Amino acid sequence: MLKARKPGARTGVAQPTRPKAAYFRPHAFENRVTVIGGGEPLIMVTPEVQEEMYHITDQARAEAGWLGTVSELALRTYLIDRIFIFKQRVDGVTNTLTKEGLSATGIEILKEPGGMETWNRIKFWGHNHGTLSTTPSIQDNEQLFTFRKSGHSYFIRGIINREGRMEFSIIYYDQGILIEDVPWQVFNPIGTSRAPAIAKELAEKVTWIKGRRAFGNSVDMAAYFAAAAMAPGEHYE
Repeated sequence: MLKARKPGARTGVAQPTRPKAAYFRPHAFENRVTVIGGGEPLIMVTPEVQEEMYHITDQARAEAGWLGTVSELALRTYLIDRIFIFKQRVDGVTNTLTKEGLSATGIEILKEPGGMETWNRIKFWGHNHGTLSTTPSIQDNEQLFTFRKSGHSYFIRGIINREGRMEFSIIYYDQGILIEDVPWQVFNPIGTSRAPAIAKELAEKVTWIKGRRAFGNSVDMAAYFAAAAMAPGEHYE
């Protein structure tokens, strides 16, 4: 009489030996930072600042640096609206900031009307890497930490090269967080200088056609062609 085999009982067939779990060991950490809740930083630059940084990168014989003022437009949205080239020592691959150069720049700024406010908004350091990558060097990272002495809670770094790449990083000193390759765009708000001229031209050249109306964004083409066939000065009723 055959006996029922208990679940899990061996059948006489050799079972593979399960290897032991490996001991935990450190791997190559990547230090990924994900900002949630719509709070990803955004760097914006004025057209004038973009143009000035381009000409510095285009004309400088070696790596050159500059400082810039920053305004906060919204939560973690930063506008770089002015830059200053300071006295510095450079060679083919490094850009050395000196106390003398920074002090001289500070004195120049403080002589301007509202100079103290401008100096307190210096929260950006940019430099070019020539034809090299925009990846920050060890010296670039060390330099970014020295700006903590300015007393600001954050500081922005920009690295630009002659290949047309511009890369920004922002460091939040109090949180100990460095976010690299922050999204950026050119800040070009709609101005008001042309508004009066446009209003005048609309009044002179655009006539409301009575009895017809456009639906949505479409135009009543029958009224359009009827008006176009009229003699100057006539109106479609």
